[in-house]
Amino acid sequence: MLKNALPPYCRATNPIDMLEEAPVERFRKVMEICFKDPKSDGFLIIYTPQGAADPISTAKAITECARDVGKPVLAAFIGEGLCRKARKILRRNGIPAFNAPDEAATTFMYMLSYTQNLELLYQTPEEIPMELSIPIFLRETLRKAFSDGRHVLDQHEALQFLQAYALPVVKTVVAKSPSEAK
Repeated sequence: MLKNALPPYCRATNPIDMLEEAPVERFRKVMEICFKDPKSDGFLIIYTPQGAADPISTAKAITECARDVGKPVLAAFIGEGLCRKARKILRRNGIPAFNAPDEAATTFMYMLSYTQNLELLYQTPEEIPMELSIPIFLRETLRKAFSDGRHVLDQHEALQFLQAYALPVVKTVVAKSPSEAK
C-alpha cells in the first residue's frame, strides 16, 4: 500500500524518505497510510526545508492527519523562519515539535521508558505460598502487644512476622543484657 503512494525511487521502509520533491499531498498520503499501521507504535516526522512542500502546509497536514491517530506523533522541523512558525502550529495542536531530530528522538525514548516503567508497576508480583492461619506463636505476640496497650509491634516482633511468612529479612537477635550483646 505504501509503495503505491511513493514514486519507485523512494524508500518504502523505515525510515521513509520521500525525497525533496515531495509535495504536501504525498506527505499526507504517506502519513494516512502509516498512521493506520497496527504494527507502528509511534511516529517521528523529520522535515528539512528543501523541495516542494513548504513547512507551514506540511505542519497543517501533520496536525490534520494526527488528530485521531491515538499514537505518539513527534516532529522535528529543522531550520528557522517558516520552520519556526510550523513548529508553533504543531505545538498549538498538541504535537511536540523540535528544532533537531536528536531532541525528538530523545523525547521518544523517554516516552518509551515511561511506558515500560508503567507496565512494570502494573505487573502482579509472584504469589508467595503461606498458610491462611496465623501461627500460634504470632498470635501470642499479638495478644501480648494488645494487652500491653500497644498498637504497633516492636522491631523484633515485626521481624518474626516477616520471617514466618517467608519474607527475606536481615537476621536480628535481641540481646537482653550487655554480656549477650557481645
